Amino acid sequence: MDDESLAAENAALKRKLQSKAEALLILSRELANCKRERDYFKEYIDKKQITKEPKEFIDFEVIDVLPHKNERRFVISPEVEELKKKLKAAHAELKELRKERECHSGVAWHQREELIQELEESKLRTRELASDLQALIDEKEELVTERDAYRCKVHRLNHEISILLKSKIPMDIDALIVENKYLKERFDQSLAEKEMTQQMLSKYKAMLDKKKMKGTVKLGANNTCGGLVVTHKQVQQLLEKDFSFWKTQNLELAMGDLRSLSLALLESLQDKTLALLHLRKTNKILADRVNALETELSKRSSVFPSQILLEGHSNSQMDKNLNNIVKEYKENMQATNKPEEEYTEGGIVQVPDNDEALPPYLQELVRKAMEEITLNSGACD
Repeated sequence: MDDESLAAENAALKRKLQSKAEALLILSRELANCKRERDYFKEYIDKKQITKEPKEFIDFEVIDVLPHKNERRFVISPEVEELKKKLKAAHAELKELRKERECHSGVAWHQREELIQELEESKLRTRELASDLQALIDEKEELVTERDAYRCKVHRLNHEISILLKSKIPMDIDALIVENKYLKERFDQSLAEKEMTQQMLSKYKAMLDKKKMKGTVKLGANNTCGGLVVTHKQVQQLLEKDFSFWKTQNLELAMGDLRSLSLALLESLQDKTLALLHLRKTNKILADRVNALETELSKRSSVFPSQILLEGHSNSQMDKNLNNIVKEYKENMQATNKPEEEYTEGGIVQVPDNDEALPPYLQELVRKAMEEITLNSGACD
């Protein structure tokens, strides 16, 4: 208990000491403020005393200065009027300068607005020109692709014409027409098979989607592509199933006959399907055999007339530079009056010997065609 009381007294004494210290700080601050006020008032009193001392002599000085002041006033009054006039003139000039400045600033703002409008118009023109440029670039690309297609076509036709004119074996035009018809029929047949395949794929896809949605495919359900989804196995199970209405007294005999008839039809259908499968396999084997025979014949001699015309044709010859070909042609023309080689685009038609040379009218036609191709290619480039 004594320790607790001593601790409490010690804490109370500490609090008192702290409060005394704070009070001492406050008093020291007030003392400093009082000292500053004292110094301020001292300086103020000293200044007042200094200013009061020469007032004893003010009356004498004023009496002495009055006559000089009147004379000076008469002298200074015209100067004051002149200064007033100058001040008015300066004010007038200042007003004029302000008006001119406002006019110039208005003109400057007007010029800025015009410049901004011109800048916006130039931006619009730039955008329009950029769009026109892009359109021209696209058109140029289309023209380049079209030019390449025509160049390839001209290259191939020139090669075919040169082979046709140089060949010692006569070419049958009827064979070319028959080949064209045959290829067209095969192309149409391929398109029809492709369409049928797409229809079958869409049908089976619809069946699969319906099965995924409902879980199973119901017997005899109509799909989206039309027709009933019924397999042979499902029909057989349906006919062989022992339903209650098959055994009724009135319908038992008729239903038995229908059942036997349906089973017979189903068996015949299965036989037809099996025969169709064997026929397809046989046709496939025959088609493979025909293709093998065609390849063997093509190795020995060309089956189609177009293969004879396209013999030795390659698209790599089209990559030659047309300008170099024209230069070579001109050099040959300058070297000899009768050139030994006739060039077209890509160097297709060549006449190495006089025995195989083209007739003069054909040479003239080839030369004109070559010049037209050169001009067209130069315009496109």
